[in-house]
Amino acid sequence: MDRVAPGSTVAVLGAGPSGTLANVGVDGLVTHRFGLDEIQDAYDAFERPADSGALKVALFQ
Repeated sequence: MDRVAPGSTVAVLGAGPSGTLANVGVDGLVTHRFGLDEIQDAYDAFERPADSGALKVALFQ
């Protein structure tokens, strides 16, 4: 079963100024991007990275 390390997300978010991803080269890490209206699709991709190919999932407004 695939497992996600929740601490890795915290580490990435804490890497940028003010806890954002601004000015941090993570474009290659974020493999899936979803709008807030697609949050269920985002969670599905995040939950099953072996099936979806997701490395990191990002939500945008």
